[in-house]
Amino acid sequence: MKSITLQTSDSSISVNEILGRLGFAASSESDGADSVLVAATIEAVAEGSFTQTSNATSLVFSTALSSTASEKLKITSQGHFIPFASGQYDLGSPNYHFRNIYADNIIGDYSGQLDGNLDLNNYDIVGTGNITIDGNVTAEYFYGDLDGVVITECRNDTGSTIAEGTPVYVSGYYSSNGKPLVAPADCANAAKMPAIGLLASELTTGSEGHVHVFGLAQNLPSAVTNGFSVGNTVYVDNGGGLTNVRPTGVSELVQNIGRVLKTGTNGRILVLGPGRSNDVPNSGHFEQLTVDGYTALALDTGNVGIGTASPSHKLDVSGMGRFVHADGDCGLIVEDTGGSGIHIGDCAFYGDTYAGIKHSSHTGSEYMLISRGDHTFISAASGFASIIRGGLNSTSSEIRVNDTVDGGAGVVINNQYADRDVRIHGTGDPYVFYVDASADSVGIGTPSPSSKLHVSTNTKYGLNVVQSGVTNSNVGLFQFTGGNVGSTSASSPIKSI
Repeated sequence: MKSITLQTSDSSISVNEILGRLGFAASSESDGADSVLVAATIEAVAEGSFTQTSNATSLVFSTALSSTASEKLKITSQGHFIPFASGQYDLGSPNYHFRNIYADNIIGDYSGQLDGNLDLNNYDIVGTGNITIDGNVTAEYFYGDLDGVVITECRNDTGSTIAEGTPVYVSGYYSSNGKPLVAPADCANAAKMPAIGLLASELTTGSEGHVHVFGLAQNLPSAVTNGFSVGNTVYVDNGGGLTNVRPTGVSELVQNIGRVLKTGTNGRILVLGPGRSNDVPNSGHFEQLTVDGYTALALDTGNVGIGTASPSHKLDVSGMGRFVHADGDCGLIVEDTGGSGIHIGDCAFYGDTYAGIKHSSHTGSEYMLISRGDHTFISAASGFASIIRGGLNSTSSEIRVNDTVDGGAGVVINNQYADRDVRIHGTGDPYVFYVDASADSVGIGTPSPSSKLHVSTNTKYGLNVVQSGVTNSNVGLFQFTGGNVGSTSASSPIKSI
């Protein structure tokens, strides 16, 4: 085999000594100046002193743009490609790309752009800048430390093309290689939820692609983000696709997919919520909890329902409720913002185990209503009356039961001297007893008493009074004073009967 060997005559080789050089120049160029200078060189340069066990050498490549050629790249004895100026030279160009790069690790501090495929073989990309990949990432899982991006492979066997940016769920696994089969997610169909992320590119049926599982999904078609605004939260929509309106339907699951960072052409969505439904990690509450088809708990536009999927109040309970509390405690407290309201439970009857209802301002043994299991009591605080009033708490119609501390009558009707009559209805007579407040009269059998006591009856005896057990002959059934009874003569009235 014929070869050319460039040799040096030096007997002791030290570091950076040139063993040989090939130079390239156009020395006869008529323009002179830069045109006749050395345009390129290839040099063999010693990496250190030669010994019996070392002849480490680098090849240094120099090229010229203007003036004499200068070093651009060297290949070391270890096979490393090293540029002579950090961050100044490119691998490839905008018009001429490397087709594939096979590497264990790609480590760098500057931005890199790959328009072809990147086969990582399950290794990592590590860097402090940005890496933009316009082609495919061939990896079971891709972890980009730069933007926290997670992408996974997938396959479409739905029979239809799935558009780029579509939220997809895992419908199964491909038997040949175990890759997940994906289809469009739908918040109204629990079998098609949750979504695992957004499809990275349009995927025809029978083909394989990738899903943005977490991190920044960019360069999205305008159709994906049209109608959205920067900062919008996007959810899986009813029927598929994305929506910026949180689903509220009874049958709809709620999945917060992410946040819109850029709309229109080359849109961007920060994918944050794959693999879950009902926003449990995101908002701390759930939309609807069903048990065997029965709505146990539901949340609808700020209202909470128990036993109903459509609560119309802050708390809407369909069915019987039970509040169990310890002896002496309140089972239910209903108050306004000022603390005024009612307490229900043992707390309404201090020192006993019977449940009652009291006003929040009452203390001690003061209560409003209490039942001990047989008798039911309506009472008040010591020294106060229990009062039953008509509509709107009107004082014009009231029955007052006074405390013994008050003295006087125990039961008072019409304590406020209002023009309100009192009537006791019999089975046949609607006016068995009638008090005409305006006339200050009592009627028996009549609603219009003409005297203090007016008895109206169609029976033989209008008034039948029977006396028994009295032996004193001087005591009659009736005794009248200050007037005439049975006689028109004031000098001889009947005093007793």
